[in-house]
Amino acid sequence: PPREASAPAAQVPVKEGDVVLYVQNDGYFPQTLAVPAGKDVVLNLVTDKTYSCARDFLIPDLDFYELLPDTGTVQVNIPAQAKGTTMNFTCSMGMYTGRIVFE
Repeated sequence: PPREASAPAAQVPVKEGDVVLYVQNDGYFPQTLAVPAGKDVVLNLVTDKTYSCARDFLIPDLDFYELLPDTGTVQVNIPAQAKGTTMNFTCSMGMYTGRIVFE
């Protein structure tokens, strides 16, 4: 029988208040993440058969770089930021980008 596509989020337990970013072959979804200001945030980077350069994930403001697994979840701890702060993320080639907005 044909295999049914499952929601990638089902692979990993995400705690309440955690933020999920789907890392896909054609970019990052959602491209803009709104998170609460003044609180530490756990960002869950979820891949599911991702083979593009989107796996080469960078958050320059945090000096964070990781080559993500093709399928799985990597957690990034982001320290509390002031309201109005915007933190960009990108792949190593700069083809795929997004941002985290602290509200």
